[in-house]
Amino acid sequence: EDKEHRINEVMKMMGVPGDVIIFGWYITYSLLWLVTSGLMVAVCSTTVFLKSDKFLVFLFFWLFGIVVVVFCAFLSVFFDKARTASVVGCLLFFLLYFPYQFVAGAPATYSQTLFQVLCLSPAVALSFGMSVIVNLESSGDGVRWSTLSEPVGNFTFLRVMLGLLGDVV
Repeated sequence: EDKEHRINEVMKMMGVPGDVIIFGWYITYSLLWLVTSGLMVAVCSTTVFLKSDKFLVFLFFWLFGIVVVVFCAFLSVFFDKARTASVVGCLLFFLLYFPYQFVAGAPATYSQTLFQVLCLSPAVALSFGMSVIVNLESSGDGVRWSTLSEPVGNFTFLRVMLGLLGDVV
């Protein structure tokens, strides 16, 4: 939408550097995801994430949100119209979920390298992370600093978090 209204160009004409504009967008959406992640953890902490460290679950959701923002910023380069970008972005986000379905059935048969590559997709990283959280919660441990590198189906929560951090960079 900013491209259509040329808001960035107007701000640049007023002397605002392009890097500051982009950094401002990232700060804005980081704060929005900070609130959203906090609300998700607050709502689910008494029902879903009983054994897990709340900060780790919060960090997981917040990193996922940042990855979604970076994913959208990446896609916005290829489109001039906001409507086209949003439709293609939603479709691509949805399609990037399907690799998880292929490896989720028999996770022990695939390598950790494949899991790490698949975590480049935000939807797959979210699915792997939630799968690890659910499995650790059902075993009575939950995601804690002590279980961060505990394998669940040939994958660990630490690898999910590293995958999300890699997506941000």
